[in-house]
Amino acid sequence: MSFIDTLEFNFFNLEEEEEKVQKIVMGLPDIIRKKYFDDFLKGQKDPDTYVTLTWIIGLGIQHIYSKNYKLLFANIISTTFIIIQMICLVFNNEYFYLLFFLIAISFNLFDFIKSLFFSEKIIREYNLNLQYRLLNRYN
Repeated sequence: MSFIDTLEFNFFNLEEEEEKVQKIVMGLPDIIRKKYFDDFLKGQKDPDTYVTLTWIIGLGIQHIYSKNYKLLFANIISTTFIIIQMICLVFNNEYFYLLFFLIAISFNLFDFIKSLFFSEKIIREYNLNLQYRLLNRYN
């Protein structure tokens, strides 16, 4: 799914994909299905944990939980830039690249809001991708 699809509250396509995966899983032999469910239970993620990490820390640490390392790296870079800007503002009373500062704050705020409000969809997509990886491994 694309980034824009993540920003929709419509879960219809996601539910169709999950039903399709469940039909395939129910067709697996019992031994393989047991291994599949054991591995899925070990690897699945919980949307509430994702929201908690987003809300408590708010620095992009939730991306470690969802294994989205590109967004984690972008969050670390933008947060570091914000901290440097704040230090320059407090001690030197000057702005250090104001435009980049505004972009970094906008990015962090947008990522925080997206992670907070769309956590269920983000984690359901992660779990669906995990199911597909497990199916590819066992087929």
